Amino acid sequence: MTIGRNDACPCGSGKKYKKCCIPKYDKYLLTLSLLSDHPTNTSFSLDANSNIQAQNSISQLKSNLAHLWIPDRLEHMSDEEILGKLNELQISITREQIMEDLSSHQSTDKVRILWETRYNYNIPGFDADFPYCAIIVLWKRWFPDRPSIEMLDEMYSDMFDPKERGSMVTEFRRIWTLLKENFIIPLGFRSFDELHNHFDMEFDTESILFEAQGDFVDDCDTIKNPDHRKQQYDILIDTYRDIFSLLPEINEHNRLELRRTIGEIQCSAEDYDQAGISFQQLTEEYPSWVWGYVSWGMMYDSPRHHKSIYSPERTADIYRLGIERCIEDVDVLQERLEHLSIKKDITG
Repeated sequence: MTIGRNDACPCGSGKKYKKCCIPKYDKYLLTLSLLSDHPTNTSFSLDANSNIQAQNSISQLKSNLAHLWIPDRLEHMSDEEILGKLNELQISITREQIMEDLSSHQSTDKVRILWETRYNYNIPGFDADFPYCAIIVLWKRWFPDRPSIEMLDEMYSDMFDPKERGSMVTEFRRIWTLLKENFIIPLGFRSFDELHNHFDMEFDTESILFEAQGDFVDDCDTIKNPDHRKQQYDILIDTYRDIFSLLPEINEHNRLELRRTIGEIQCSAEDYDQAGISFQQLTEEYPSWVWGYVSWGMMYDSPRHHKSIYSPERTADIYRLGIERCIEDVDVLQERLEHLSIKKDITG
């Protein structure tokens, strides 16, 4: 049975095949090599006969998988060899036609569907994935500055992988720039919802903005050179601001969170004056949003991280201001204010 890329993965994960086991093909040789080298490194023991059967099964599986087409295998082929293989598979296509197809689409999956429809091919066996791998590899070679939406997903994956990335902040800026210049601006998207309704992406940039904030800050803080560290913080803050200004229809809650996050990053960068301005503007424009006061107050309540501006009194004043203005979630500020009093009593 042939499994479609958009079908449910047969492993039972509930994900689409293209987002589950297909991406794992590029790691299969290492995994099987480890199994082959250490066949008894398991939670249970095998008798001699079972061990031989397991070794044979592994050998057969390695042999089968070695015939599968994955993008890494095509990287070692020239353009002419890839074109020759496509024609051998009854896909009569020229370099010019491929370039036209790739330049007029933004998704490798869309090009795959186009080819299947146009050439009406049904390739059996191990060669079934070759056309799609060819699309991926040739796209990367011929249009490196105009990646497909799937390639951006791959970049996000590498960004979170310490073995693959350099500077996480620099890579995030690069991905955002490619996303902005090749998808958001050309297609007129005004929110991430519009982007994700149009494209099937594994990674949600909007979620990354908030969930990876700590990782971005840690990435900056590991830099010992103060000038370089400041430069990375500036890149990060500029990226968040760019997103905020370019996508005005992000839902209001996330726009508030985005502004709060910018202030928190400015604080992490020890740009306390600008952070204070950001939080003050946020609380003046949205006086009933409690979390603006929370982040503003916390800036003055960290003797370990922000010793030079540490002031529990200033924090208390900000929390009291929020209690006066806010209608909902006032208890959040009241509890923090009480905690400040208790801490003051303990420390004398």
